[in-house]
Formats: sequence, C-alpha cells, structure tokens
Amino acid sequence: DDLPRVKLEVDALKTLVHQHICRLYQTIETESHYFMIMEYCSGGELFDHI
Repeated sequence: DDLPRVKLEVDALKTLVHQHICRLYQTIETESHYFMIMEYCSGGELFDHI
C-alpha cells in the first residue's frame, strides 16, 4: 500500500510555496479515493514543453 508514502509527499507539498510549482490547497480522503485540490496552472502539459 502506497498511501503512507503518498501522505508524506502531500504533507511536504502543502508547505511548498514557489512560483513555478502548483500549490496544493487541500486533500480529501474517502474510503476508496484520495483527492488533491490544487491551484490551476494554465499553459498546457509539462511534457508538451520538454
């Protein structure tokens, strides 16, 4: 189960504030899903720019 590792990464991302990284505002956990509410970042997919 990867959930403990995901939660650790999410906790780190919640504290991260940088102009080039989309902000994570909130997480919602249900019995079967884990939702991440993040800042909208326009400009398309990262892979299209690489």
